[in-house]
Amino acid sequence: GVSVEVAARLGMPQATAFDLHAACAGFVYGLDHAAALIETGRAGAVLVCGADALTRITDHEDRGTAVLLADGAGAAVVADVPGAPEPCFSLGSDGEQIPLLYADRDDRKLRMDGREVFDHAVEKMSAATREVLARRSLTCEDLDLFVAHQANARIVRAVGKEVGLPPERLYLNVHRVANTSAASIPLGLTHAREEGLLDGPKLLGLAAFGAGITWGAGVIGWRPGAGADREARA
Repeated sequence: GVSVEVAARLGMPQATAFDLHAACAGFVYGLDHAAALIETGRAGAVLVCGADALTRITDHEDRGTAVLLADGAGAAVVADVPGAPEPCFSLGSDGEQIPLLYADRDDRKLRMDGREVFDHAVEKMSAATREVLARRSLTCEDLDLFVAHQANARIVRAVGKEVGLPPERLYLNVHRVANTSAASIPLGLTHAREEGLLDGPKLLGLAAFGAGITWGAGVIGWRPGAGADREARA
């Protein structure tokens, strides 16, 4: 797995390290697992990385997908920060919908039914977002920023509209990086921080949808760390 090499390069060759795969929803899945480890006392802090190389499985003759996909990597340190809000996640999958978005071992190219994916992505991400907000007795007005998987701008905006999110709190950077799969949310957090949108304690909403199909949403607390570093309780 790539995770053990990352740990070694960070000077922690003996750290517990494992790879988790949930396609474009992988970063949200990783945050949920990190939160579980911290909440049960089995870890004090967890580095969650989201990375994908979608160009390896891109059919450059398919105009419906080739213009959307890119390679990327991002990471976040997850820790129990005093005073941060309790995190909440909702995850889901539906293996019966695999033909909507997949890459198989023979073709080795990403195949997508764009219209159906749009409908399912908006429905699943919106429902998961509403669920986590309800479980924490919150509304979209309580969120400082909503960072969704940057599949495309139309999907992200549709989710924001579906859940009643104020447009100014919906973060978009797909025009800068395209669809980087599991890397899109941590890259979005990085760019939002660089733009001064995460310069203090914040309550963030996250949502993602990926091949498989998989999806997830979460509410997390963001706390500034020293210098350029940041810590999130997630």
